[in-house]
Formats: sequence, C-alpha cells, structure tokens
Amino acid sequence: MITIAPADVTAITEEVERFQPNVVIWDENRPFSELTTVLNLARDYPELRVLVVNLHDNRVHVYAKQEFLLNQGTDLVEAVRLSPSIL
Repeated sequence: MITIAPADVTAITEEVERFQPNVVIWDENRPFSELTTVLNLARDYPELRVLVVNLHDNRVHVYAKQEFLLNQGTDLVEAVRLSPSIL
C-alpha cells in the first residue's frame, strides 16, 4: 500500500500510471474534476477499483454504483473484495 497526495489532475494520472494500483481510495471532499479523472482512469484500467469515501457518514461509494455502510475497518476490505470489476 502506498499513499499519495497528488497536487493536480495531471499528477493523479501520472501516479496511477506509475504505480498501477489495484484500488484507489478517494476522499469525496476532493474537487470533483479530480474524481472525474480517477474514474476515467478506472475505465482505462479495467482491473482498477475506485472507492470514494465520505469520512463524515462512514459511507463508501464503489465505482459501479454500489454503496456500503462501514462500521469497522474490515468492512472496507470486504467492500473491495465484493465490488465487481469495472465495466
């Protein structure tokens, strides 16, 4: 696992291309254009899963229009495991 804090949209693309992660966890409070970029990358990398987290209400939105309520940290792992591959 690595943590990055890209400075802009171009950096997001570069970091995903560089590290080719299986999962990107995205804070819902980041600017919308950045989320759009991450979702477009998920389309370009079919194995990439995108989870959008909201730390205020413990919700996780999995790219594929699924939503999970998290009660504990292991619920996040389960959300990644159960989420379908990106179409």
